[in-house]
Amino acid sequence: MIKSIVVYAVSFLLLFVVSLFLHQFILDTQSISLRFKLIPVYVFFVLVSFFICIVFKSFTFFEKTKEQLGFLYLFTLFIKIILFSIIFYKPIVALQDISKIESFNLLIPLFLFLALEVTFIAAILNQKTS
Repeated sequence: MIKSIVVYAVSFLLLFVVSLFLHQFILDTQSISLRFKLIPVYVFFVLVSFFICIVFKSFTFFEKTKEQLGFLYLFTLFIKIILFSIIFYKPIVALQDISKIESFNLLIPLFLFLALEVTFIAAILNQKTS
């Protein structure tokens, strides 16, 4: 369990640092200005995805939850969207006429961390069935 948590932490931290740096670098070189800050968005997605992976890893130790992990994961996606909307309502969601560039820049961290999260969750789900 501790080895898994360390692997998750290192993976998410590495993805966070590299992707945020590259994202900000590309925006700066293209002179693209966003009306919101990227760092809080990245921090939100890295923390929530990391937390979800740890929770699912710990759920594998309980017999009753093993069979329901796939359905629980779908629920966590819904909760993640609601949490994002609540936390970022004023700085992002309430923006008038959000541009396609801004929308796209919000989706980048979402899909990056979702991809890593799904990779770990899939490994957890495959591990429980064997």
